[in-house]
Amino acid sequence: MKLTILNCETKKKGSYLLSLKYGDHELVVESNVCEGVVPYMEYRDVLQEILHKDVGEAKNMNRLMFKIYREESVDFPAEVGEF
Repeated sequence: MKLTILNCETKKKGSYLLSLKYGDHELVVESNVCEGVVPYMEYRDVLQEILHKDVGEAKNMNRLMFKIYREESVDFPAEVGEF
């Protein structure tokens, strides 16, 4: 199934509410950019279950989220990958 980000709403810098489509299901999940020695993404359980099926696609998701975090232009819907 394909995972697509339909929309992203910034709650505050580093905290985002994502509207996702996964197959026939639409989900709303929160994602955070966590600062540390190496910044990393933090996802709710439902999105972790999807992303952990494929490490390559999880990297695609992280790249997309870091673009959003850096306030780069992102076109929606944005396809993350096929799971």
